[in-house]
Amino acid sequence: LRPGGNDRIYICKSMVHSSTITGEILVALSTGAQLIALNPKVLPAAHRRRIQQYRPTFLCLPPALLYFFNRIASYESFQSLHTVHVSGSIPSRSALRQFHVKFPWIRLLNGYGLSEMSPRVSYSDSSDGVKPGSGGKAIEGVEIEVRNEFGNLCPTGEIGEIYVRSAAQMSGYLTTGKLPWAPEALSWIATGDL
Repeated sequence: LRPGGNDRIYICKSMVHSSTITGEILVALSTGAQLIALNPKVLPAAHRRRIQQYRPTFLCLPPALLYFFNRIASYESFQSLHTVHVSGSIPSRSALRQFHVKFPWIRLLNGYGLSEMSPRVSYSDSSDGVKPGSGGKAIEGVEIEVRNEFGNLCPTGEIGEIYVRSAAQMSGYLTTGKLPWAPEALSWIATGDL
């Protein structure tokens, strides 16, 4: 996300989600950005009022709120924003286009990840020309492969399962002590996502 010390990050997501803790709260703390972290379980209109009141520069939200904001937000409510970060799932292409048309000055990021990867894997960034609906490009230090049902790499355009690996991946599950993959260093993790 790369916020600076003058940025204000408003989080509309659950505080117990790994992406919120490591991907937003720790980012704010490590960069000196202000963090606006209120109870996220409110109606979308309340989030809009909070955004107008606190004037954040970064907004972190789930796709469902992106859909609501496409309908209820205005220039006045979003004029302080320069970056919106969406995570939880990939928003529809039409929702991404609609947001970009309505708020063209806002950089729109969609993050893909999983808790086992601490949690970021890739980003789709509207300023990079990444096609809407894409999971984006791997972040630094993360490798991604797409494999078919036999474990072979898929050619471009073929649907397969996403495999990832990184030095940031977890070492095992606390409750069982077992690894979801082979114990050798940096083994590939089968995400279960297509």
